Amino acid sequence: MAQGLSNTTDLTSLMDDALRDVLRKPNLDVRTPNDFFRYLARRVLDKNMKWDPSAIIEHWCWLQHTGAIGLTGVDISRGNPSPSGTKLLPAVHITARGRKWLESGEVSPHNPTRFYERILGAVASPDEVVMAYLDEAVGAWAAGLNRAAAVMIGCACEQLILLLAESLSKASVHPYSERLKKHVEKTAKPPTSISTIFKDVRDALLQLAGEKKLPHDIADVLDRKLTPIFEHSRALRNASGHPTAGSITDDDAEAALILFPGFYLLVNDVLRTLDEMKAPDTEIPTA
Repeated sequence: MAQGLSNTTDLTSLMDDALRDVLRKPNLDVRTPNDFFRYLARRVLDKNMKWDPSAIIEHWCWLQHTGAIGLTGVDISRGNPSPSGTKLLPAVHITARGRKWLESGEVSPHNPTRFYERILGAVASPDEVVMAYLDEAVGAWAAGLNRAAAVMIGCACEQLILLLAESLSKASVHPYSERLKKHVEKTAKPPTSISTIFKDVRDALLQLAGEKKLPHDIADVLDRKLTPIFEHSRALRNASGHPTAGSITDDDAEAALILFPGFYLLVNDVLRTLDEMKAPDTEIPTA
């Protein structure tokens, strides 16, 4: 991974950590953006990291945009504008939403740079369609648009299943390769049900697993990870994409997002294994 991206990830993670310190350590007396950036600068120096103003400002603005932090406009240098005897209003405020995200730690998608890195660090060439859907899902969730986020993450999962279908259609997994080839050829026409495609993908992979043609670590999680995550995302998408009285909560959308990187990494491992199976004189490890 490029050094620039790695440093951005480190910096934004350190910013989140510094904001957690603000929440947990009242003695820091961080009441203004200037106070926070001075504290952050000390943390950056202690870590011997590169100070990148662009990365810092963009993450700060993103946190404001998503409602994680709010700037009140209070100028504490001019005294306390609140009634006498009451607590001074801070110039920067971490909202309830921001507190929840910060306390959830590194798994939270509120820090997109760090969230995407789990995929970008493991997938050599991430699919552009998948990443476009994922980016919109993160943006929608961060803006509180949970239905839109659920639809987008469902589309990202479906695209991964279509990639598996295409790869399996070129393999020799009778009778599933032949069926999947027909499904793939129809993608430009009225689409085949994604449930039908997924069933053939799942059955083809289980057949390969039964024939010991998949590594043990992949075969072991196919029905424990691939199926439930896909079904969960599909159920959320169906509930979100049709006029219903059901609601999609912030937790529902967040859970789907948190599950997605692991789903993509599993699909990527399967795709890589299928490519190796097609290569001549290549043995697939079984352990």
